[in-house]
Amino acid sequence: MFNFSIFPVSEGMKDIKKWKGHNSYLKLSSDAVFDTWKAQLLVKIDKKMKPNQILYEDYDVLFMIPCVSPMPLNVTEEDDYLLLCKQC
Repeated sequence: MFNFSIFPVSEGMKDIKKWKGHNSYLKLSSDAVFDTWKAQLLVKIDKKMKPNQILYEDYDVLFMIPCVSPMPLNVTEEDDYLLLCKQC
């Protein structure tokens, strides 16, 4: 189960405490491949934000697991995703 927040780029110019975004959950099998995870994430983004164009590369995707890393880590490639899954 992934709990995530989606923020428009305009929120990045504000104080982080004032960011307004969309929260959602994504439930996938623990053996889901990276491409499946990316596609499902894009489906959620499309439903919540309705962008004109939707490409994974157009987004900054970060993950944070407080007991492992207090700072967000990028998910830009499959190795990042596998690290995320390993920690969950």
